Amino acid sequence: GLGLWHHGLGRGRKVLPHASGQKRTYDLTLSGGMMGSDVWTINGKRYPNTDPLRLRQGDLVRVRLHNMSMEAHPMHLHGQSFKVLAINGKRLPVPVVKDSVDVDAHMGSVVIEFIAHNPGDWFFHCHKPMHMAGGMITLAQIA
Repeated sequence: GLGLWHHGLGRGRKVLPHASGQKRTYDLTLSGGMMGSDVWTINGKRYPNTDPLRLRQGDLVRVRLHNMSMEAHPMHLHGQSFKVLAINGKRLPVPVVKDSVDVDAHMGSVVIEFIAHNPGDWFFHCHKPMHMAGGMITLAQIA
């Protein structure tokens, strides 16, 4: 009679600050690892050459993650918490607040949203050490 937990069973709480800035949307395509390569990219680029998310304090930020690789990517954002809005095209009835979310392999997708409230340069990266070392990192730069 046991059931597996999934994000749709979670219950979010209103713990994030209110937006006071602009609404910004970013599309990040995760790829790499083809033919045994140790190169892992965001929008075709490896860190430190990835394009940062340039934000101002108070901005409402939506990030759409698309995984074009054959491996899942647990994406982790430092310095901010985010709401998980949708997974693989299915909107969650009540968004869950987290700082990491798995993006399924083989064209999996996740939509997250956060308020840029903590100034600084924050890593947003795959939490698998080999993928991080291979370049799957960008920065959320909050001025």
